[in-house]
Amino acid sequence: GTLSGSGSGSGYVTMLSPEGSVVVEPVDQVARVEETVNFTCASLGGPGVTYQWSKDDSVLEGENSTLLVISNVSTSSGGNYTCNASNTEGYGTAYGALYVHPFFTLQPADALSRINVNLTLTCEADGFPSPAVHWEDSEGMSVSSSALLELAPVIFGDEGVYYCVAETTVTVGNDRITLTALSMNATLTVSPEGSVTVMPQDPVRSFGEDISFTCSAMGGPGNTFQWQRNGQDIDGATSETLNITGINATTDGGTYTCTVSNTAGNASNSSTLMVNPLITLQPLDTSATNGSSVTLTCEAESFPAPSYSWEVLGGGALGDTVMGANTSTLTFSPVVFGNEGEYRCNASANGVTDVSNTATLTVSPEGSVTVMPQDPIGSFGDDISFTCSAMGGPGNTFQWQRNGQDIDNATSE
Repeated sequence: GTLSGSGSGSGYVTMLSPEGSVVVEPVDQVARVEETVNFTCASLGGPGVTYQWSKDDSVLEGENSTLLVISNVSTSSGGNYTCNASNTEGYGTAYGALYVHPFFTLQPADALSRINVNLTLTCEADGFPSPAVHWEDSEGMSVSSSALLELAPVIFGDEGVYYCVAETTVTVGNDRITLTALSMNATLTVSPEGSVTVMPQDPVRSFGEDISFTCSAMGGPGNTFQWQRNGQDIDGATSETLNITGINATTDGGTYTCTVSNTAGNASNSSTLMVNPLITLQPLDTSATNGSSVTLTCEAESFPAPSYSWEVLGGGALGDTVMGANTSTLTFSPVVFGNEGEYRCNASANGVTDVSNTATLTVSPEGSVTVMPQDPIGSFGDDISFTCSAMGGPGNTFQWQRNGQDIDNATSE
């Protein structure tokens, strides 16, 4: 600096310019919004040094001390600060920089969407210098190089958590450092509409077997599951798998629907469990007389409900279908000779038939017995054959008598 002296008598005052001695501490600093930071200016010159602070070449009115206090830091606080120290012999300057750490002025928001629609997620950040903004997914992979995350259109797989990253690189002292701010998380929930499947589709099972239905869906996150049977919720059936053991047509047969829901929507799909028929009530042997009424009954369970048919195995060709007998009951009204025989019930569903036990309808021969010849006349030594015939049955047996007394071994017709 410049050195000069003046005075009278023996008194001298030495004046030194501050040029080359001015320092600002700290040289560079980083602050967050709303914080308070200080710059200090010092010099070796004097006496009579005065100070003036400037920011980005604009004088800061009233800032004339060695201490510069910046309260409630904002983005506009960022920049280059200059301290000018001067006296009558000269002046010197020093510089400091204030960087404002990136921060978000607009946080990303959660979003709900269906597939095949366009969606934009946005965030905004500020700081000094102005930060660059990009988006990352929950795995830390970059998915957008700007403050906009555009999904055009939304597809399954886009669901999940996203966040914004704001970054700026500055020089602090001799180091290059990157200032980074992370936004709040934004969750994109995608409706499962169009993705729900239930397997197996429309299976056929028999009584006593087991089955597992599996429901799968895309979309989410947060998919929940609810199973229904024939439109009614199944208590506790809220997982992806529905297990049914020991299948019963009445309690288990029907349409099973899986509804998948999340905050963006819901969707369903169904599968029908068909159960093969099982005879649960067998027809019973019965007896009747000519002209009376009698009913044979057979019951079966299946899903869907079974169709019935009846066959006669005796009194006609083996396995002849009884025409018009297509319900679970076979009624004879009135019973006539010729109805006697063995009958069985067929219950059919899903291309499967269960066959009942055989039930025998026995018709009394009452009113049908004839003996031929009637009241014949023969001579001593002649031969004769009597023939007894009867209807009804089956299982008719014969016993001949003479004058009210059984004839031994006379048990044929």
